[in-house]
Amino acid sequence: MTTQASPHEAKGRRELAVQRMIQPDLVSCGPTCLFQVARFYGDVRPLSTFLGAVRRNPDGGTLAVHLANAAMDLGYRTTLYPFGIRVFDPTWWELPRPKLLERLAMRRLVRPAADQAMYESWEAYLARGGKVVFHELTPELLVRVIDAGHPLIGGMCATWFYREPREVPDTGAEDDIAGEPSGHFVVIAGYSGQGLHFHVRDPHPEVPDGGGRQPVAAARLLTAILLGDLTHDAVLLEIAPRSER
Repeated sequence: MTTQASPHEAKGRRELAVQRMIQPDLVSCGPTCLFQVARFYGDVRPLSTFLGAVRRNPDGGTLAVHLANAAMDLGYRTTLYPFGIRVFDPTWWELPRPKLLERLAMRRLVRPAADQAMYESWEAYLARGGKVVFHELTPELLVRVIDAGHPLIGGMCATWFYREPREVPDTGAEDDIAGEPSGHFVVIAGYSGQGLHFHVRDPHPEVPDGGGRQPVAAARLLTAILLGDLTHDAVLLEIAPRSER
């Protein structure tokens, strides 16, 4: 007996029913993305729960590892796929967890004070059993996770993704001369063309046409994720219910 593919899965396409939510302020994209994913899994807790659960940076923003720790606190399983080289050295990919923790602690000792919270959170994540997978960033990786029924939270460089001017860090004002690249989180909820395009749920209230549900070329999305290393987060975060095998 054969089964007919649904319209959302036909011809190399898959779309997860992730509802777009609007972030309440300019620095809460991360917790709002976490809220979107939790709501997809039927979690009825309000946005305020997720806003309060996530550790914040001094500027009010957050990091993917903070989102992962909060997700674990809220009862989810998590997998982080880091692609930058600010935290993890490429030679660490094959290290067992105890050695990886050891190298992270040594790295933390030689980093500026502003980076300490980030390294402490990574160490805490690994120490409590959080999963880290080192992998090349490819469309196939995203397709595989989405096919498993799991949305992804992507940390990326919004300046590249939206082709917008750099921003002044303290004010957020656009300034292509004196500004710096800005980071952002979105939910990746589907794909089409067998991974030629991915479907994004952006919680920012001022995204271009598409209502925050626009498809984007894989090359553009993946490049924006890799360039997230300039803004502290070149990473994918996979979240799944703890009860799911």
